Amino acid sequence: MSTFLIIGASSGIGKQLAQQLSISGHHVIGTYNKHSFDNISSIEYHHLDVLNTDADLSFIPSTLAGIAYCPGSISLKPFSRIKPEDFISDFTLQVTGAVRILQKALPAIKANGGGSVVLFSTVAVQTGLPFHTQVAASKGAIEGL
Repeated sequence: MSTFLIIGASSGIGKQLAQQLSISGHHVIGTYNKHSFDNISSIEYHHLDVLNTDADLSFIPSTLAGIAYCPGSISLKPFSRIKPEDFISDFTLQVTGAVRILQKALPAIKANGGGSVVLFSTVAVQTGLPFHTQVAASKGAIEGL
């Protein structure tokens, strides 16, 4: 049984990933922020606002087989309507948040003898899609990371 950390385990892909790992017999530590979560006894939940730079991350264990960073947002609008603050907000959530968590979790992955890190991007980074400028910019940074 391995231990996995799923940031954003209360909805979407993060929720499904946490449930699948749990069903497979792994210990799962999942976080939630705004979404409620299904109280599954085999998943250990902790509140986490990844935008809070002073967030308590003491729930990260001493060893981890893997981490998935699932928080994200998608704001689809014409380029002319995007404010610079919108780019900063997305970057803070999707890139800076991921970096902060990864830096804190890296010693636990090393202590495990290695592990996996899963980050999410979008096809809009490489392909270009109408109204996807904002999300493509932050996810492009994830690809660079």
